[in-house]
Formats: sequence, C-alpha cells, structure tokens
Amino acid sequence: MTNPRIEQTPIDGVTKERIAVQTHIYYDPATGSAKIVFQAQPCLYMNDAFVGVAGDYETLTLDLAMIASDCYGTGVDPVTGADNTKVSSAGIVQMIKSAFAIRWDAQVDGEQQAAAEHAAVAAEMPSQAGAAS
Repeated sequence: MTNPRIEQTPIDGVTKERIAVQTHIYYDPATGSAKIVFQAQPCLYMNDAFVGVAGDYETLTLDLAMIASDCYGTGVDPVTGADNTKVSSAGIVQMIKSAFAIRWDAQVDGEQQAAAEHAAVAAEMPSQAGAAS
C-alpha cells in the first residue's frame, strides 16, 4: 500500500511529503465539541534528509465527534511504554486541554510570584525623595 501523502519527484532520491506542520483545535465549551484543523505543507526530503518546505498550506478539518472513538498509533510510547493503540482522538484533545490548563496556571502563578518578589524588594529600597536629602 502506498502512502498518498508521499510523492516521488522526477529527481532521484527526492520525495515530497505532506506534513501537518500546524494543528489547531477549536474547542466549544458550550457543547463540548471540537474541530481539529490540520494545516499541511509539502516538505522536500533528499535521501530521507529534510530539505525544506515546498508549497502552500492545505487544510484538513475534522469534527472531533467524527473521530473521537478512533484509536491511532501502533506499538508503545517510547517514553512511558503505554500501549498507543488505546489512545483516542478525544483523549488527545483532553490531554492538550489539560496541558494548557496546567501550564497557564503555572505561568500566572510564576508571574504573580515575581510581582510579589519585586514589590517586596521595592518596599525595602529607600525612596528617591529620601535618597536625595
């Protein structure tokens, strides 16, 4: 079976593969539904080494409900050893949403901590008016 994303070019050893270099998830909190938009670009490879991008974006838009129960992947996660055949599209969306929530909270907490530390240092410094006299 051939891969329809990969094209042989007239140049020996050069292939063009469409790769989703950007993926956007548009989540609707009111309904819990989502659209997943893959933005793919053709990428050139010479003897399996990436050469560069070779064209404009092409999009593929899917409703999460259409693919939520589909399981993807084969084998095991190389980091955790988890069985990839049991990971669903809906689960991936949940993981991405969770990653956002965790990292957003950490960023805000870090900014608040830095602001508090800055305010504490500023409170300990003599004022400009006092320093001039």
